[in-house]
Amino acid sequence: MYDVIGDIHGYATTLERLLQKLQYRRVDGVYSHPERKAFFLGDFIDRGSESRKVVSIVRGMVERGEATAIMGNHEWNALQFHSRGSDGRPLRAHSEKNIQQHSATLRSYGCRGLEPSEALVSDLEWFRTLPLFFEGEGLRAVHATWDTEQIRQFKRLCPSGIIDQDLLEDSARGGPSYAITETLLKGAEVDLPAGMTFHDKDGHPRSSARVRWWKTGQPELHRKARDYLFVPPDWDSPELSLDFLEQLPSYPSEAPPVFFGHYWMQPPMELQSHNVCCLDYSVAKNGALACYRWNGEAHLISTALQAIPSQ
Repeated sequence: MYDVIGDIHGYATTLERLLQKLQYRRVDGVYSHPERKAFFLGDFIDRGSESRKVVSIVRGMVERGEATAIMGNHEWNALQFHSRGSDGRPLRAHSEKNIQQHSATLRSYGCRGLEPSEALVSDLEWFRTLPLFFEGEGLRAVHATWDTEQIRQFKRLCPSGIIDQDLLEDSARGGPSYAITETLLKGAEVDLPAGMTFHDKDGHPRSSARVRWWKTGQPELHRKARDYLFVPPDWDSPELSLDFLEQLPSYPSEAPPVFFGHYWMQPPMELQSHNVCCLDYSVAKNGALACYRWNGEAHLISTALQAIPSQ
């Protein structure tokens, strides 16, 4: 049975408090539980000051067989940030915005400037082994959006499931894998009407919005486009119809439970439906590190949700 844990973002002390609350104990330097395993949903790094320690904890548990982990968009961004394409340029631009997003991780690993330290190089190689999604044992997991068609396409393009340099570069250059990795790791999005923007949690203007994809199969329950979008509470657009729903993934009510992170939910915690559970509760924004204690149930229960405040 799995304890599914959401985005950690460099908050190692909070992670250890959660593991201890869940009755994991260090054995030869690695957290373990006599009856359970942890399942990590990605985004181990950036924002918090303890990225290296978080990866050490998670990687140690995975390599010892005490946990399973999938990739988050921040691990993917780090791989592209520290990889160069055939033209010699970084696959993720070293822009002011991207450097700022990654700066806490660089400091945590003791990097000199933008060059990765030996420890970071080792963990970047481990990141490459992380799958983009998980399906089996009665549950599913993905960092951002479960999209059956994009997963099918990924399996076709990358039968091994292991990220290689060609896939990193193809995605960075807008090739066939770009839509796949953007959807699974960063979330399905829709464009807003021309000239319309809002500011995201980091203050950046956005002309597209992430979708609450688990709601798209329920148009009879929601009447406004903003009901399906991650936008500010006071934002609305009468110009945006519900037509975009036809082109987006949805999640069937009879499908296995799916767990994901990424969306910066705010406490109090709640299930999205009986088989859909987001576990990102903004640990890096004075929120909490969230967990679902899954015991094999097909219908999720709210009492299985647990959390440790980040402060």
